[in-house]
Amino acid sequence: MKLEQLKVFIIGLGQIGGSIAKTLTGKNLVANVCGYDSDKSITQLAEKHRYIHNPAESIADGLSQADLIILATPLRTTIRLIPEIVEQTKTNQAILDVAGIQAGILNIVSMQNCSVNYISGHPIAGSEKTGLEAATMDKFKKSTFFLSPADTTKREWIGIVRELILVLGAKPVLIDPRKHDSLISRTSNLPYLLAIALMNLVSRGDNSNGKIRQMAGGSFRSATRVALSSPDLTLDMFLSNGDCILNALKDFQTELSAISESISNRDESSLRERIILAKQHREIIDRIQDE
Repeated sequence: MKLEQLKVFIIGLGQIGGSIAKTLTGKNLVANVCGYDSDKSITQLAEKHRYIHNPAESIADGLSQADLIILATPLRTTIRLIPEIVEQTKTNQAILDVAGIQAGILNIVSMQNCSVNYISGHPIAGSEKTGLEAATMDKFKKSTFFLSPADTTKREWIGIVRELILVLGAKPVLIDPRKHDSLISRTSNLPYLLAIALMNLVSRGDNSNGKIRQMAGGSFRSATRVALSSPDLTLDMFLSNGDCILNALKDFQTELSAISESISNRDESSLRERIILAKQHREIIDRIQDE
């Protein structure tokens, strides 16, 4: 199937779902974009702004119109919806989620005991902002979009989804779901946890009429930016990838202990080595993102 013939149904019109819809319709990339959100006012707003071609009256209504179903709901909502959607999906349809946690999702899909074209996805493109108002046409530009297909997914659909990701402006990368969840616990989940802990630490220690808050400069704001994220979405992330996050946290505590020991011993050589190493790795990440 050619991309321009594709009929897409997006469930969940928040930042990510709305950005996908806005890009697909705004650039005329597919034949039709149908949208549904549990908040009807959001669906109506998406139609008003022409982010979607038409609204679905219900999930079942949207499924009947689509070739590709995109699940862009919060993580635990996605988990709850999977059995219902998989049961109604036909063999000539496919499902793509953007849940961000892949091994657990695919395990639930496999428990449905049916052959379904399912791909668990994770666009590294979100921000602390939420809702349809945060949707943009360049949301996925130069970002990485991780994909983990279920064993039952046909190659044709993997190819179609990869092509879709490319026209959104992102780079599709196939990855083992367990490896994804382990890595993302360190690069995404753990930074959220640290931002929350640091923000709460500073707030509890601010007994000087707000002077600590007045000292919150650029480095502090950068380090705690994701603390502004939706509490519900952050909670979903922590609870759904808990084992990987706990393993990452143990390793982080080991790293902190080593730094603490170096400071206590006034070990300038060890501290300098860690500081330089961190700087070098950060520069590598910046170079990769600029490519």
